[in-house]
Amino acid sequence: IFLMAAKVIILSLFCFAVVQSQVDLTLVPNASGSDVVKAVVSKIETARLFPTDHRLLRRIAYVESLDGEDTRAFRDGYHGGIWQVNRATLIDTQNLSAHPGLVSLYDKVQAYFGIDWRFVTWEDLRMPLYSGLAARIYLWSVGGIPLAGEIDAQATYWRTSYNGTAKDFATLVKALEKDEECNIDVDLIFVLDSSGSIGRGNFQSVREFVKNFIMSGLTIREDEDQVGVIVFSDSAQVVFNLNAYQNQAQLLSAVDSIPYIAGGTNTDAALRQLIDEGFTEGGGARLDSQTVLRVAIVMTDGKSNDPSDTLIAAAHVHEFNPAILVYVVGVTDSVNQEELNEIATSPDFVENLESFDDSLLKEYQEERSYEICVKVSSPEDVGESINGTLEQGEQARFQ
Repeated sequence: IFLMAAKVIILSLFCFAVVQSQVDLTLVPNASGSDVVKAVVSKIETARLFPTDHRLLRRIAYVESLDGEDTRAFRDGYHGGIWQVNRATLIDTQNLSAHPGLVSLYDKVQAYFGIDWRFVTWEDLRMPLYSGLAARIYLWSVGGIPLAGEIDAQATYWRTSYNGTAKDFATLVKALEKDEECNIDVDLIFVLDSSGSIGRGNFQSVREFVKNFIMSGLTIREDEDQVGVIVFSDSAQVVFNLNAYQNQAQLLSAVDSIPYIAGGTNTDAALRQLIDEGFTEGGGARLDSQTVLRVAIVMTDGKSNDPSDTLIAAAHVHEFNPAILVYVVGVTDSVNQEELNEIATSPDFVENLESFDDSLLKEYQEERSYEICVKVSSPEDVGESINGTLEQGEQARFQ
């Protein structure tokens, strides 16, 4: 994702030339719609300038203005944009005496987006990216955002901290998320560290993490979503393949029976198992379908037994099928960060957690469930093609 800089095209041809460019709609005043909102949210999240907002930024856009489609969203004299950021709220995001931490945040916003937030005006917020950033900076300054699953708590937070109107936040959010239910079928394999350092208590938290993932938007059926599990310690084993269970109740029961083994951390064996059996037709993977998203979530709490073999096995996974999205969760500071980065599709697909605390796992699960079911198959950049003809000596400027 990138912020499109101003482009100046000067053509000095003898006759004429056909020009085609693409306008980034997140920077077009009064642009609206769910795709524009998703693109803004994706840009902000990809920048990694803020802690997770538990989907609140996405939800506020819909609650405040129906993603800018509400007829009053861009009313005369009001410039708060899709996120309906009041003038006073913008001023608060520029108040360094009240929020000294803004100084370092400004530097990051400038470096990533090329925006000097000190000089942003309320009128600028008619551009979706600016409106979204203003809302996100303000939420950052307030802090304490409730988890995504706590919709009523988020509604209270929104009323007391953001807007205070009488809109039915919960009803609107439920309508939004019904519309954004998982829009692509998924073959999902969990690769779980079952070594001695995990401990039985923590491994039970891992089982709950898997169950929460299954219950958050997946439809377990042969022609929709499938889940498999691999565990590893001294060796690796497939607990059940993708096509083993075709209804949620049976799958959840099987998750309760995932064995805790103890022993070492043979990560490379697990990665080899992922491509030797997990994502194969024999393992239930739907390789002939172009509409199925293939995802692996690897969770570990330590360094592998053989780092060099682990890096080789990770490379083989990516070579086997570059379309497989590999997310990695490294728990505790005992992990080898280089290993995690190589195992994952990219370092952006790595998350580090301090512990197996249920709230941390739940937070990660909510974010990834939403990303896999909604964001991965949504456009990150929303553009509009502009075509035209330039006569000799003419200029065209695109912002």
